[in-house]
Amino acid sequence: MKVLICSICAAASCGMAIASPIGEAIGKHLDDGDLPGAVSVVVDGQGRTTVDCRGYADLAAKVPMRSDTIFWLASNTKAIAAATLMTLVDEGKVKLDDPVSKYLPEFANVTVTAKDGVRPPARPMTVRMTLSHMSGLPFFPGMPIDKRPISELARLATVTPLAADPGERYAYSNWGIDVAMAVVEQVTGRSFAAVMKERILVPLGMKDAVFIPSEEQVARLAKSYHLDNAKPPEEMKIGQFRYPYTDPTREPEGGGGLFGTADDLCRFFRMLAAGGTAPDGRRILSEQAVREMTRRQTPDRPKIKSYGFGLNVKPDSVEHGGAYGTYAAFDPQTKAVRVLCISMHGKNKRRSAFWSAWGKAVDAYLGKGGGETFTNPVIAADWPDPAVWNGGDGWYYSVATGLRTIRRSRNLIDWEDAKIDPLTPRARERLHQVSRHVWAPCVTRLRGQWVLYISLFVSDPDCRIAALTSTSPTGPFEFAGEVIDSRREGVENAIDPYVLEVDGQVWMFFGSLADGIHRIELAADGLSVKPDSKPVHVAGVRHPADKRKRAWEGSYLHWRDGWWYLFVSGGHYGDHTYYLTAGRSRKITGTFVDRQGRPMTEGLAEPILSSGKDDFFYGPGHNGEIVTSADGRDYIFFHSHVRGYKPNERPTLLQELLWDKDGWPSFKDGRPQKTERRFIGGAWGETPR
Repeated sequence: MKVLICSICAAASCGMAIASPIGEAIGKHLDDGDLPGAVSVVVDGQGRTTVDCRGYADLAAKVPMRSDTIFWLASNTKAIAAATLMTLVDEGKVKLDDPVSKYLPEFANVTVTAKDGVRPPARPMTVRMTLSHMSGLPFFPGMPIDKRPISELARLATVTPLAADPGERYAYSNWGIDVAMAVVEQVTGRSFAAVMKERILVPLGMKDAVFIPSEEQVARLAKSYHLDNAKPPEEMKIGQFRYPYTDPTREPEGGGGLFGTADDLCRFFRMLAAGGTAPDGRRILSEQAVREMTRRQTPDRPKIKSYGFGLNVKPDSVEHGGAYGTYAAFDPQTKAVRVLCISMHGKNKRRSAFWSAWGKAVDAYLGKGGGETFTNPVIAADWPDPAVWNGGDGWYYSVATGLRTIRRSRNLIDWEDAKIDPLTPRARERLHQVSRHVWAPCVTRLRGQWVLYISLFVSDPDCRIAALTSTSPTGPFEFAGEVIDSRREGVENAIDPYVLEVDGQVWMFFGSLADGIHRIELAADGLSVKPDSKPVHVAGVRHPADKRKRAWEGSYLHWRDGWWYLFVSGGHYGDHTYYLTAGRSRKITGTFVDRQGRPMTEGLAEPILSSGKDDFFYGPGHNGEIVTSADGRDYIFFHSHVRGYKPNERPTLLQELLWDKDGWPSFKDGRPQKTERRFIGGAWGETPR
């Protein structure tokens, strides 16, 4: 079902946050003492965010890592500095291929180290070269980095011979970035730090990204540690700075001076991934500026790093790291963002093992590294009428007809029996007092509690739908009452509920092999019918005499591009002729029409997923949740009979849902597929709110 996702980490603000398996994967390394603590943020291509805060920001005082813990961002500053200059390029105030001397005239006299002394450079140093480490400048003119103002660093660059001709070779250089920041100051007449704050940090909400932290921010600063291969982490000072951090005479430095949170880095990289816009739609950089920053600016030659402007550029990742373990990246294809912040100096096997574990966990979470396809059925056991929901704790859960146990999955493909009874003993006894059979569950979250809806068979034509509640996504669920009674509602054999909340209204859609699909409005807590609300017939034909027409039963609704899509299942269980079809409406209340424009109440919509009796999968039906992959593809759950299984077993399949140019859904070959493209990510469809 569609559920609200709760943060697991205080002050997480890069998006809605959920627990994830990433924290478990890295937790072992923290427990083993490989490093004190870490904050991980991962945003999939649909903007859903996972935040994991593990370990300690201060080992001695046992201060836990939080999402608002501050780190020295170090060289992650470079990309933010480059973006600051690119805002001036967007305005036409700076041109990338202009010589630096156009803005800083003293650079007309720079020299290059030669065998017999110094000589004039073979070509001028351009602004582009300063941002891409092709300037010829050495790394930095001595520590600490906050000792001199940018203007002085630029002056020193004009009297210090270059290590190579500008544009000749790649050499990582904070000094080159600082020269670019001197250009910013010359053009704007203001400090580059003030320009960065005004144009990048404030618009993106990077509230803790600062060069000189306040006392309150220092209190949230992660302690820095050194780690070798044998000893426990040892606290150390950052040697690149003067102390205290709050000293107002400390100078901002463009190549590595920023402090900030994982959320700050996340916001910046999400902007890059979105082509220059903030999540609120505000444009920070032009698309052309982002393309320049994120494409290779260095010569494509052996042993020369692929670097953009303040960013490493790889085919599947645009990224950068910092000296003490801060790292951020985005995937140019899926737009997924990943951030890891630690505060640890030194490279060694233990830190490398931790880094590898985190990277593999993120890849797995985003659907990478597990092959390009998966094989159906994803739940190979008898699992009819599947309900699937996101527990907000890093797991997806599922129950099926019979409510025997709960299954769980990290990625919607690999499922395991969680060995959890979804019902309290009292609830199970109560349900069986009414009905020998319970089927077609639906699980959703309403008003802070989890609600399980289940169909009950009393007699033909008397069926009912009951509600059970729990404060936990895995229950156990306690009986709360009967919501729908076929006799009271005047709908024969009311079954197969689907419940969702839209704009504060709670709607139940339910089916009947005799009377078709109906909707009814529920009370705000979803535990009873709203007073004076009556069932409204929305799809299928009541007691169809015409064999071309169907009553239909199982239903599911999906919001996409301004349309409500109503997916329904029809056919007969006994002869394995189930199939799926769909209609759509601009309003959730209908009228829903099929592809030919006929009202769904006529029961004539053609199947979009069906099978023949000789197919490997036959009788696909009772469609379930639709989930959206990180790269924007939709997938749907349904059950099906499977050749070679017991005749009455119906495992659960996951299959990609295709959309044509007119916005109508379909499936490959119109048939259930043995092999599908792998679902990437963990995005969960949401209703408009």
